[in-house]
Amino acid sequence: MTERTIDAHERFAAEALLLRALHAYQEARQRAQEVGGDLSIAPELPVSGFEELASRYDELLYHWADEQPKTAAAVEPALDLAAIITAHVARSRFVEESLIFSEERDLGYLLQLIDGARNWTVHRNVDEYMDEHVRPLGELRERCEALAAEYDAPLPEGDAGLVAAIARVHELEAREKVLHREFNITMEVEKEVFNPVIEPARDRLIDRVLDTAPIGREGAVAKLRYIAGARRCYINEKMEEPLAQVLSAFEREARR
Repeated sequence: MTERTIDAHERFAAEALLLRALHAYQEARQRAQEVGGDLSIAPELPVSGFEELASRYDELLYHWADEQPKTAAAVEPALDLAAIITAHVARSRFVEESLIFSEERDLGYLLQLIDGARNWTVHRNVDEYMDEHVRPLGELRERCEALAAEYDAPLPEGDAGLVAAIARVHELEAREKVLHREFNITMEVEKEVFNPVIEPARDRLIDRVLDTAPIGREGAVAKLRYIAGARRCYINEKMEEPLAQVLSAFEREARR
């Protein structure tokens, strides 16, 4: 089984909680000793006394309390420590029990721990927003630019170019729909990102199809199918010139 990597903040919080627990243990043992309690299950700590515990605890928090956690695994024990400090400070006001050091200093470290956790949460929210909104838009823009470049790619001359242009329009419009589904494009995103990049290139290609006069039967048939397509509804007054081009091509073929 793969071992979990321990965050430095986890280690700090665990050590701080241990020192606080040892301080409480030392105090409870001393109280039992003073009244002649049974200490057989309470061995003496290998430290010189309360001062050493307080000094090690103070040094530990001085170096770590104002450091911002980097992971959720680090935030959790830091908040656990903050909760313990809060509980100890509150309890010391009602129970005859000493803190590991002054209440003012304890509360100062408490605020630093909470502030660090809060800052981690803020950065996390920013990262989540970037992942959900900004970074996908950047990828979408890149994909749109690549698609627009394909719309503008060179084409051969004559009927071969006309037929290829029509095929390209159909292919790339289908890929536009794929982008819409993949990125779940909203009207706002379409207006800000999709249309400004895609529409000019698409329109240039469609204009080429409509403006290019077919030369022979192949080009005429392809163009007639394109402008008569039911989904395009291109049979209107604007199509007089393209249709005239198609009819001219058929007339030339008939005269041969």
